[in-house]
Amino acid sequence: MHARQSAADTAMPALAGADKVGPNAILQTAEAIAQLHGEAMRDAILADARLPPWGAAPKGLVEAALVRSLNQALRQRLGRDAALATMRRAGELTGGYILANRIPRPAMAALRLLPAPLGVNLLLRAIARHSWTFAGNARVEIRHGWRRAETAIAGNPIAFGPCVWHEAVFETLLAPLAGKRLTVRETACCRDGAAECRFEIHFQAA
Repeated sequence: MHARQSAADTAMPALAGADKVGPNAILQTAEAIAQLHGEAMRDAILADARLPPWGAAPKGLVEAALVRSLNQALRQRLGRDAALATMRRAGELTGGYILANRIPRPAMAALRLLPAPLGVNLLLRAIARHSWTFAGNARVEIRHGWRRAETAIAGNPIAFGPCVWHEAVFETLLAPLAGKRLTVRETACCRDGAAECRFEIHFQAA
């Protein structure tokens, strides 16, 4: 049986009114567009989404509606396949930013000393405590076991369909602990009518 942890009642900034998420959902997507398609395309997509130009990029929490607008503009400009590839790169950049700026290096070093399944599960618990960064007010559950875990985001406010951004964020955050023995796959998506976005996470001991 998998243990469950809900992030619904954990500490987070006040998110009054519309759902708000961390700014990396916009900042790193814009950076990924520039890396893969050039700055002119980035500026055009930001304009399509009615977002401020890159020089005035948001620094605090952003409304989930703005993220959805950016994702829609991205898909309309680039088409489905290129948009998904761009969102995956944005997720990698977001995960990299979190690793570099939000997880203390001594803590990550300590987790690396543990068996991969234990380290992954402990890090997932920490991710759940800060789920507002990628899920806003949505209810998030972490269901974890020894070689498999699952993250569920009920009513994901920035579901992309498929949510390759979330997949890449989780993969990048957990890879230092499990490396090539880690896989993350979305098995249900709110954009397709599911009640929650579910991500299966599989890993093995060395």
